[in-house]
Amino acid sequence: MASTNVVGLDIGSNQIKAVHLERRRNGWGLQNAAIGLTPPDAVQDGLILDIPGVTEAIRQLFRENRFPNNVDTVAAVSGPHVQFRPIQMPDMNEATLRKTIRFEASKYIDQAQTGVSLENSAVEFEILGRAGDPPHLDVLLVVAPQPMVNGRVQVMEQAGLEPVAVDLEAFALLRAIEAAHLSPSAGQALVVMNMGATYTELNIVVEKDVHVRRSMPIGGNAITTSLASALSVPLEEAEFQKRQTDIFPTHGNGLGPGSLSTPDPIRQVTLPIVDELIRELRRSVIFFQSQAAEAGVNVAVEQVLLSGGGAQLPGLADYLRERLGMTVTSLDPFVDATGAMTGHLQDQGPELAVATGLALKDYT
Repeated sequence: MASTNVVGLDIGSNQIKAVHLERRRNGWGLQNAAIGLTPPDAVQDGLILDIPGVTEAIRQLFRENRFPNNVDTVAAVSGPHVQFRPIQMPDMNEATLRKTIRFEASKYIDQAQTGVSLENSAVEFEILGRAGDPPHLDVLLVVAPQPMVNGRVQVMEQAGLEPVAVDLEAFALLRAIEAAHLSPSAGQALVVMNMGATYTELNIVVEKDVHVRRSMPIGGNAITTSLASALSVPLEEAEFQKRQTDIFPTHGNGLGPGSLSTPDPIRQVTLPIVDELIRELRRSVIFFQSQAAEAGVNVAVEQVLLSGGGAQLPGLADYLRERLGMTVTSLDPFVDATGAMTGHLQDQGPELAVATGLALKDYT
């Protein structure tokens, strides 16, 4: 059976985030949460390149914040080389399906287009159900680079933790959405913008499933690097300036909220990058709604949820709300959490959404 104590471990290129939850009969309790720095260049494109460095960073994070040792731990992978999609297969038992799933994956994953090598990938599945006459299996196919998965298992083991699963960030976010009571109602969909340091993932969620997923190599680091170049300052100073400047000014010079004519160089650098994310979000929504229309379904997309460290950009929610005409909300999985840590983490919920969703994973 699953342990009553679980830690979700979100290992990013800039930060390592951990959330310790205790499972209870009537829900879960927040025991601890913390954010630490990832060693420079130790994680790139989702791959852990410096196993000893990341292992020591995790040990230090757990030690300084008094996390338990040998605790069940769930990590995650993400990025453009991580693929998942629902497929249909002939009815068979699970043992037979496990023997054939890699061959079946080759029918659905375009290796040339996606850049995914099935020979060097972990291929997993989840049986969603059986239906039809004659019956078939509805299966969720999941493919992730094996080195990406192995690296996370290695650092968890070497840090003295008990790795029980390596999940997908998209699935963790679904659980965080449910914990925050933000799941879309019938006939509705929402967009999750999970903005990390190097990638931003856009997931369109219908009920409890991801229907469209886009992964873009645009994140908080892109803004910081561009600012450092434009301002001729070190990266640390550019990061500080980024976190101090509201990209959606509503007063002051009378130029209007979020105007690119605002003379502030930080906004002049930041807004075009954010606008690229907005264009991709719009394209994703149009694609999703066209696919739904072909199936004879009309689904409204009226809400955006923000998560990830990059989503903490001052004024981002207001700017997106103005440009998209949609409701924009921070994804805070701690809304109904109990525990002494909740007050301390009141403003860090979006950054810890993935780690929280990982700790909420059911496993046996």
